[in-house]
Amino acid sequence: MNYRILITIFSFYIFFSCNSSKKNEISILKTKSFVTDFNSLYYTQVVKQNNGLSKIYYLDIIHNKIYSYKSTDFKIVDSINLSNYKQLYNVKGLVGRFYVVDSNNFYLLSSNLKQVYHIREGVLNVIDFPNKIKETLFIGSKWFHVIDNKLYLNGYINTLSNSNKLNKQELIATLNSKDEIIELYNSTPSFPDIYLDGNNYNDLSTNYISKCVNGRNESIYSFPIEHNLFIYENNRFVKKTDAKSKFLNEFITTPDNLLLDIQHTMKLYITAPYYREVIYDRYRNLYYRVADIENDKIKDNGKQQLFSDKNWGLIILNDKFNIINEIQFSNKTNLAGILPVKEGLLIINSTRKDKLVLDLYEVK
Repeated sequence: MNYRILITIFSFYIFFSCNSSKKNEISILKTKSFVTDFNSLYYTQVVKQNNGLSKIYYLDIIHNKIYSYKSTDFKIVDSINLSNYKQLYNVKGLVGRFYVVDSNNFYLLSSNLKQVYHIREGVLNVIDFPNKIKETLFIGSKWFHVIDNKLYLNGYINTLSNSNKLNKQELIATLNSKDEIIELYNSTPSFPDIYLDGNNYNDLSTNYISKCVNGRNESIYSFPIEHNLFIYENNRFVKKTDAKSKFLNEFITTPDNLLLDIQHTMKLYITAPYYREVIYDRYRNLYYRVADIENDKIKDNGKQQLFSDKNWGLIILNDKFNIINEIQFSNKTNLAGILPVKEGLLIINSTRKDKLVLDLYEVK
């Protein structure tokens, strides 16, 4: 009798566990496509409005304008002509790193990290950085955001660093109400042990370090050759959490004699497995991590592969950083950009006459 009761209880446990697992799993479904005015997602940012809807901002570096679009149909809502500001007229070096707080408050970063242009309520202020500031592109070109009165940039103070890439740091500038820098310091995310194991992993091990910031102002760092994600709060390390792709195992090392070999480096970018972006979805409180899957350099027809020919995986994590799904995409879908919007996920599909085609995936 007791044996039967135990069997019954165990059966119910298995049933509810399986249903709970299915309920918690997240999947995505392609619903529609858009031909956009964009030529790159490098120049875009999604802003969640007070009504919960998404507005997509795009910096047109050719015409020196910022456009905003509805995420529902990609129709233009309004535009800002940067040439109307004499300080920005024909500015050289403004290469598209920008951060939008709202339609009346945004920041533009010059490529030489000498100025940040802050436009608020139609008034432009120039935030000047001292000459000892240097830029470290290896951390990621979109590593530029604003929280409260602090600017976060991919740069370092020259007197605190040397030529070792692992010493290059995140730069934080605290501003007063007049946009004057009142404090300037570095915040260094700890590099994983694999970076210090004595092996060479080539430039890709540092070129695709990625960061996102969640709704609790925690910073989440993803390293190309590290399976874990690293979480920081107020510049303090909180924890690391497993975010391993089921498609990635060992990372490819580079012999000393090939470190400066351009052909070898290009081959690694095309063939090697590594992690790319980590992205926070503020609409669903989820995280996405992109994983490049290892492939062969030569196609079946004997032609050389291209970077866009790689298959890739999209790892989906919940708000507790637990992996709830990983979806593999074929090389027909380009992994160069993902934008979470209210309607779902926008993922680059292809390019038509220098215009991006974005697929919308419903997240459910």
